[in-house]
Amino acid sequence: NLPGATDLPDVADSLVLTPGGAGVVLADWSDAARATHYRVFKQVVGVDATFVFVTNVSDSDATLSGLPSGQTVKVQVISANDAGQAQ
Repeated sequence: NLPGATDLPDVADSLVLTPGGAGVVLADWSDAARATHYRVFKQVVGVDATFVFVTNVSDSDATLSGLPSGQTVKVQVISANDAGQAQ
């Protein structure tokens, strides 16, 4: 967090997951006001105990690959900027 930076970004919402090829999920969400980047996490149900960090992206979409086929995957997106991250 930068000193003096007080305007946290809005929450990233309207997350839509679309299956790609085997082991691929395309994630797309609405732009969050004041966000400069987004932190993307995944959780493979029955494998990961909690959400696991995948990547930082500057656009409001990401491609998650290398996922196990036939498993349920949860995705979480957190908007962020120099002041910190949204709830």
